[in-house]
Amino acid sequence: MILSKRATEIKQFMDSAHASAQNLSEEGAKRLQQTIEQSEDVKRYGSGIFLGAGMDERFGFSVEVRYADENMAESFNCLPTTGRLPEKKNEVALSSMVLEAMGVTPKIGEEVTLTWEVNPMLKQYKTDTFQICGFWQGDKAVLGQMVWVSKDYAKENRYPVTQEALENGIYNGEKEYSVWYKNLWNLEKKTEKISKAAGFTKAGTGMEINPAYNLFEEDSFSFSSLIIMTLFVILLFVLQ
Repeated sequence: MILSKRATEIKQFMDSAHASAQNLSEEGAKRLQQTIEQSEDVKRYGSGIFLGAGMDERFGFSVEVRYADENMAESFNCLPTTGRLPEKKNEVALSSMVLEAMGVTPKIGEEVTLTWEVNPMLKQYKTDTFQICGFWQGDKAVLGQMVWVSKDYAKENRYPVTQEALENGIYNGEKEYSVWYKNLWNLEKKTEKISKAAGFTKAGTGMEINPAYNLFEEDSFSFSSLIIMTLFVILLFVLQ
């Protein structure tokens, strides 16, 4: 039951990493990455940049244009099953659902023209044509469909978001991290330790635990409930 619940939440929230950090400015990202790399508890990590929402009237679902390294793409469960992640500025990897909505054949080398929102407050948009270098089967059950661009493209075209802009709800250009620990023990303490070491002391900032692994917290399986279920199973065997 616990493993089934975890798998469902990982799929629902599109995050398989143990902990993550979002909505980071350039300065905050540098501090956090340095802390993550120095942590003895971290096994591996991934990084990414959120560019903006994909804008197309044919989309009947949420689409996000992002850069992600292999670990970050894995944490979103959106690694290409055909082809690879983008390496050049004119390359793109994306969900088959996005391609189908745009009437583009899922095929390596095909061209696709995408428009994305650079800044929602200023109504700034950018349109570019890319070559497909990878794709995967989209899942209708997840929160949104991903479009991966290269690191060079993201760095060149991202909105130069500041901490003030982030606090005002503008997340375009924000950096993010996914972290896997060496084990699942004391996730809360490990995560809090990294956040504080990186200078994030305000609630809701820095690293946060993936709810899928927070099995014994409120709104999840309580420890007392687990004991009761275990005793119930033992009682059933005794009565047989």
